[in-house]
Amino acid sequence: SDNSEGKNKAALMSLVAVVMTAAMSFGPALGSKLTAMYGAEGPFYACLFIALICLALLQTVRLPKQHKADSDNPLSFVAPLQRSQSGLIKSLAIVFLGQFSWSLYFQNISFIFPQKWQLEVSGNFYQNYMMAIGIVMIIALLALPKWILSRWSVTKALRITLLFAALGMAALALTPTPLTHTIAMVVTATFVAISFPLYITSLSNRASDIDQGWAMAMSSAMVGLAWTLTGYLTAVLVNINLMLPTWIAVIGYIAASFLVPKMLNKEMVDAQ
Repeated sequence: SDNSEGKNKAALMSLVAVVMTAAMSFGPALGSKLTAMYGAEGPFYACLFIALICLALLQTVRLPKQHKADSDNPLSFVAPLQRSQSGLIKSLAIVFLGQFSWSLYFQNISFIFPQKWQLEVSGNFYQNYMMAIGIVMIIALLALPKWILSRWSVTKALRITLLFAALGMAALALTPTPLTHTIAMVVTATFVAISFPLYITSLSNRASDIDQGWAMAMSSAMVGLAWTLTGYLTAVLVNINLMLPTWIAVIGYIAASFLVPKMLNKEMVDAQ
């Protein structure tokens, strides 16, 4: 977020989302392979190796001159909020709701397939389906954000993608067969993927220049909180109704679309 502005920021965030999606999609499969080849310690040594590579790459990153607010209390939220544009809290809420809603469905999948269609989690269809989610999201993130932002502002594009994500979730809750569910997944995963760089960009646009790191840290906290909560809630909700987590995801995306803050002046300029 320090190295880009305007629509370029959304494009950069799309690439960040590609990396995150690839890690979540292919990491479990690679971990299983390493465990089979090298034992239980294999994935841990792989993580150490990757961490060392990241540390080396970090030394090559060059950032613009950083402005420090030496008088700020590092534990206080007041100063960053005072320096921010209006809508920052709403943007944080959208990050949480977007991740919370997607995670509810993502974790609901392992219950839907066995209970609704008697498809084992260890079976090929389930594994291919999970891999397909990652592939669809990566393609969407690489191909669509710049095209969308050439037509709409970040704010308008965010509202539209969140609404279509909600419609997609409703379709996933209603599909009667694995095939129709897969078709609905392709559409839904596309809009869910595109929404991520848009709401992260919206958040970054509303934080001051010296608070960009703080804003990204807060967004990471929202993501972690969302996935942690849904890990517990999904198991509870499916005992009430199998598709309840997915229906709550519909509500979450609709709520997020209503929270999209008003367009900033600089977003109006970028949209022109």
